Amino acid sequence: LDQGLGYFLDENGNFMDRVNGEIVQCQRVVTAAGEAHLKGLLEEHVERTGSIKATELLADWSNSLAKFWQLVPPSEASTPEASLENCEQGASSLAEVEGDKVEAVAA
Repeated sequence: LDQGLGYFLDENGNFMDRVNGEIVQCQRVVTAAGEAHLKGLLEEHVERTGSIKATELLADWSNSLAKFWQLVPPSEASTPEASLENCEQGASSLAEVEGDKVEAVAA
């Protein structure tokens, strides 16, 4: 977690089964600011630890990014890293992003 946002690598495709949707919104990394934030965290992790896994993720960034989920607590929903309103993508890109966005719903 950083700045209230959480980034989770979902290599097995089952992460959403483990999320408490009552307290956070879960979405793919949908903004350029969110992508830069996550990438910066991974780069810092490599620098500090020499992590092979993080190095591999960065080396295949275009494919790796799609495997990450971003958990967004209500207090962070309007930040540039998380908000679609701050996203500077074209309408077709936003439609694709909306398909991967999962709103928090009470079970």
